[in-house]
Amino acid sequence: MEGTVMDIVVRNDRQAALDVLHNIWYYKEVESLHLEGCSLSDGDIAEVAFEAPSVRYVCMRSNCLRSPWKHLAEKFPNMEELDCRDNRKEDVLRCMFPLLERLNNAPMETHETEEGDVPSDSERHEDWSSSASEIDWSGSNEEILDVLR
Repeated sequence: MEGTVMDIVVRNDRQAALDVLHNIWYYKEVESLHLEGCSLSDGDIAEVAFEAPSVRYVCMRSNCLRSPWKHLAEKFPNMEELDCRDNRKEDVLRCMFPLLERLNNAPMETHETEEGDVPSDSERHEDWSSSASEIDWSGSNEEILDVLR
């Protein structure tokens, strides 16, 4: 199977996704890993015991990821493209980058207030700024990410 590109696609099946992650060492030719809607958490990624250096594309859309960056970098050291849309990570990114308007080439989602109104830009920026101001931003990226976890 020399030159064959292997894609793994799992949708809406947590156990199958965990099986793939825990046995990633077995899939030596996999280049594309698509685990969508599988309720995967940061801890699930952290528990993966092996690297997958052949993986170039990772899709973790619609999971429960908040801040998986360090673990994803460790497990997929040659990753060139990552799709993490529709995860909880936007809450962290809003604190780190209060002016961020686009992520994954798409507009950031707006959050509704209790009354159901979409907050104005100034209200959103005040909320993000107050959250971000409570964090000591003087440390290294790793230290800052540890605070946000």
